Amino acid sequence: MIHSLLMFAQTTGLALPDPSHWSTMGWLLVSLGGLAAALNQGWAVMERITGQKNRRTVNFEFEATSKEDCKRHMDANAQEHRDLFSKIGGVERGAHRKISEEMAMVHGRVNALEKAVGGLETSSAMTHQRLVQIDGKIDRLIERNLSVDTK
Repeated sequence: MIHSLLMFAQTTGLALPDPSHWSTMGWLLVSLGGLAAALNQGWAVMERITGQKNRRTVNFEFEATSKEDCKRHMDANAQEHRDLFSKIGGVERGAHRKISEEMAMVHGRVNALEKAVGGLETSSAMTHQRLVQIDGKIDRLIERNLSVDTK
């Protein structure tokens, strides 16, 4: 094909672009796209002129349900909703009871820890007081020994 284009260009004296260059391929694609669009428009004009348009029709075959079936469906739907809401309520009550039990257990542990910490604080304060007393006695003993040694 390229060879025939080159031969055509040489015989007619036209200056065609280099067929191995990338821009030539781009222009070829653009040209083919334009040709396809022109053919499509030409086809549409021919359909309008000849009146041969594909007719698209949509038919609905409607078969209504009876009032009894509709009422039965609505009742079943309402019952299903009541069942779901009762299940949800049961889950919520169970979760609330479980959380309440766990909170009571946590409060019990915290109260026990508070008592233990309070006992340790009291014990620590008493130990501190006793150490202060012992320190005072040791200081007095040291002073006595120093006063006896200096005499």
